[in-house]
Amino acid sequence: MAVDKDLDRRLKNIEEKLDTLTGLVTKSAVQETRISHGETEVKNLWAKWDNQVSPHIQSCPKKQVVWLWVVVVPMGLSLLAIAFRLIKS
Repeated sequence: MAVDKDLDRRLKNIEEKLDTLTGLVTKSAVQETRISHGETEVKNLWAKWDNQVSPHIQSCPKKQVVWLWVVVVPMGLSLLAIAFRLIKS
């Protein structure tokens, strides 16, 4: 009888562990599905963004933008420096 009780106790312990593992595997599968769904949504959003922005990028006047950085920005900084000197003195 003592052997039967010990065996029943061990079997019950194993059964509880298996139930716990089953629950963990189920949670893991649900999380994997959610992650996969989230990745798909992110890819779709990037594709939508690329489709909306792509025509504007292609029509961007690149030479004018470079000119803006090379000429206008240093000129603006020079004007700010002159204004600061005038205000300071």
